[in-house]
Order: sequence, then structure tokens, then C-alpha cells
Amino acid sequence: VACFCPPDIVSPVVVKVANGVNIGVAYSKESKEVTNDFFKPLDTIDKLFVIIQKALDDKVASLDVKYHPAYGYPVSISIDRIENAIDDEIAYFVDAFNPAP
Repeated sequence: VACFCPPDIVSPVVVKVANGVNIGVAYSKESKEVTNDFFKPLDTIDKLFVIIQKALDDKVASLDVKYHPAYGYPVSISIDRIENAIDDEIAYFVDAFNPAP
């Protein structure tokens, strides 16, 4: 996540998902479990598509999404809700994805 947010929000995390359900979120650099609820709305690939649809429905000022060429999941989502507003932008990034065999 990239935003004007506290460090526990912008620190990279590892999300583990099994059968479409989140089974754990931990900070990648510390291997420490995430204890806040910030990541619940984005803890599966399906939920990332919900974020994109909500941005479209809300008619945000700017939405830029890039998709993985082979798997089709979003690798980056950049949202600017209000044009010319300060610090309302947020971006989500998926740096690695390991599909089940």
C-alpha cells in the first residue's frame, strides 16, 4: 500500500490465502502478524477487484490499474478520489503471487 498513512499500513505484507479465504497476514520484513483491520478489505485477489469496481462506481478522479499478463489479477491499483485534493491518493501493489499447484 502506498498512501499518506502510518507505517503499519504502508509496510509490505504477505497475505496467505487458501480456497479464496485469507488465512494470515504478516509484515514481510518482520514476519510479525498484522493486528489491525486495514488489510481485511484487500486480503484476497477477489477483494482487489471489488476495490476497482468501487472506484469505478464512485467515479473517482483517477483510476489506473495494471494487470498481470498471464493470470489477469491486478498488480497495481492507483486511486485518486478527488482531483487536486492533497493526500487522498492511495495505491495497492501485488509484488508476488504464487498460485496453488
